[in-house]
Amino acid sequence: MKTLRTPLALFLCCLVLPVLAQLSSGTILGTVTDASGAVITGATVKIVNPATNLTREVVTNEGGNFRVDQLPVGVYQVEFEKTGFKKEVRANVKVDIDQRARVDAALAAGAVTEVININAETSLIQRDDSALGQVVEERKIVTLPLNGRNFSQLAYIVPGAFAPRPGSSLGSRGGFAVAGMHESYNQFLLDGINNNGAGTMEINARINIDAVGEFKVQTGVFQAQYGRYAGSQVDVVTKSGTNRLHGTGFAFTRNDNLDTRNPFDTTIAKGAPLPEFKRHQYGGTLGGRIIKDKLFFFAGFQGQRQARFATSTPSVPLPQFFAGDLSAYTAPIRDPQRTGVCTAADRTACFAGNLIPAARISPIALKFQQFWPTPIAAGLARNARALIPTPDHYTQPTGKVTLQVNSKHAFNATYNFYDNKFLEILGNDLPQFVSDSLVRSQSFSLSEVWTLSPTMLNEFRAGFSRLNRSRLSPNRDKNFNQEFGIAGTAADTEKAAWGVPLVNVT
Repeated sequence: MKTLRTPLALFLCCLVLPVLAQLSSGTILGTVTDASGAVITGATVKIVNPATNLTREVVTNEGGNFRVDQLPVGVYQVEFEKTGFKKEVRANVKVDIDQRARVDAALAAGAVTEVININAETSLIQRDDSALGQVVEERKIVTLPLNGRNFSQLAYIVPGAFAPRPGSSLGSRGGFAVAGMHESYNQFLLDGINNNGAGTMEINARINIDAVGEFKVQTGVFQAQYGRYAGSQVDVVTKSGTNRLHGTGFAFTRNDNLDTRNPFDTTIAKGAPLPEFKRHQYGGTLGGRIIKDKLFFFAGFQGQRQARFATSTPSVPLPQFFAGDLSAYTAPIRDPQRTGVCTAADRTACFAGNLIPAARISPIALKFQQFWPTPIAAGLARNARALIPTPDHYTQPTGKVTLQVNSKHAFNATYNFYDNKFLEILGNDLPQFVSDSLVRSQSFSLSEVWTLSPTMLNEFRAGFSRLNRSRLSPNRDKNFNQEFGIAGTAADTEKAAWGVPLVNVT
């Protein structure tokens, strides 16, 4: 069987202030007064990112207020100047995703050549935004343990977020639920572009956690730009290059020879060797400048190679079942050629003794006997044991380029690719019925911020995301449906649907 989904999403956004919508960026705002508390009109406010020398400059309005939107996530320095007052410099002003960082200033009378330096402190009170949410910063992303390096697991530390129910559509795909909403109601954004897979609503483009600068999970009272989804809003920003060369590297390994036996796993006999499990994860990031203060790059890569065998205890038919002897099955079995009822009290329409004549047994069903192992335990449920190979290999490169043409124009372009090949268990816990699966996703985002004037700004965003998920039988070189005489399936016209048909025993 093959399932293929290739959604293409194109998101164009053009924002002109004073519209307050923003994605994957932040704002610095505040009020400038003198020592007596009177507002200062026409004061110059310069905002500088020391890492890239990105500079934005505005002046205060008649109310002494200023606001600078669409600032990339990072740490800034804010400078206040006005003739007749001492210059004030606020350092270490941190701007997070979708944050309104308030920086008020009370200028002291004096010469502009005199400078007052202040180290900014983070306010514990959110005065300019009513949204409920939490930012997960880089330190938590890279230091908290993550089995499988899936960043979405960190959403569980946000109040109101919890894991989806076992066996749900997103239970094994990085999903979570928020505030009682269904797990498919969450919106994922990657550098301002929608990152939801169509249909399943899973995360489309997987992300190297070493390439994530930070992400924010909003759980309620959203701004208008988040109006499409009723669940949480997960806004992810990838890292960018700076004037300094910086990078990381990592390698993680797991080997069954270093593992202890799971005392709760009854499928492995005491003293027996553990099933093979070898997983290697590796990668790194590198960022820096191409042209100082102008052009920057950031690149990341991660990969995984996994060889693993999982133990299972499937339910398999008894050998005599294929001869028509179902007497071991205690419930009465109805004979479809008889009329009447078939219950424990009235067996008028039942097979006598649960014995089915050989002539009544489907020849197609008999051909499936070759795929079922012989039971090794008594009973009808969980009466066999199998070792299922579950290799899981993926490759994931990420790239980002930032161009600061001048103080009025800035461009960002990000590309992310993910290629995952693995074996997936579908239905029966037997090697014959696994799926040779592929998940291939890619996303691209492009944004431009154009400062038209100190009070007007235009932002343009465009991007696409694509997800291809396929499931194929490992035995797809042979058309078993045709050989067994099963007509009317996709295998009649599509070679990708060849292989052993999936059969469940309940």
